Amino acid sequence: MNNINWKILEEHKVTLRDLYEGAFQIKMKAEQLGREGKDNASLYESEYRIISALAEMGDSLSMLLLGEMLQGGKVPGLSMEEPVRKAMELWQEAAENGEGRGYTNIGLIYLHRSIPGGSEDFGDVQYDPAKALACFHKGYDNGDSKAGRHIGLCYRDGIGSEPDNEKAYEWFCKAAERNDSTALYLKAECLFNGTGVDADREQCLKIMNKLVSDHAHDADKAQEFMAKYYR
Repeated sequence: MNNINWKILEEHKVTLRDLYEGAFQIKMKAEQLGREGKDNASLYESEYRIISALAEMGDSLSMLLLGEMLQGGKVPGLSMEEPVRKAMELWQEAAENGEGRGYTNIGLIYLHRSIPGGSEDFGDVQYDPAKALACFHKGYDNGDSKAGRHIGLCYRDGIGSEPDNEKAYEWFCKAAERNDSTALYLKAECLFNGTGVDADREQCLKIMNKLVSDHAHDADKAQEFMAKYYR
């Protein structure tokens, strides 16, 4: 039966990535229902079944997503000891398979910061800013677009290192070059305030305008920033 099913998938050129994309769309719908206060347990169960199978088959993106589900407590009815540790193991494996975001997620756990798609459950993992910063560097070296932003925040706030505004600005720029819109917003703030770089409010406002016109993740913050400035 399994051989027949896989043969059909091959004939229709259905890949693991196609199945992952389907599970991801289920995730998006489940989160939408959650925001609307509607029952989404059955969708999370479907997502979990698909993602678990794909992760077991070696799909690294599915490992990331499964870790987020476990750490976020989004697996209805599943009883598992140390879900955060299990999530970290999955992220480590995903990272070793080329998904740098795995390292970034582990770094966020060490900083006790919420995981995108996950939660603020950090299990028994001790706060360790030095380990977090090292993980963010690994994430950046392995291509994660958000890792550079977190490195910049560490240098800005003196987390795992001495405060260094110039390094913070440098890392915000690096992350922005990888199209991380939050890093671009942070870069603009530095330009406005002259933090780690010579102040350039004209350039700052150009960036804020771009974030708004691009409907970027931080568009609302950028719009609020400009409204405050012009007032």
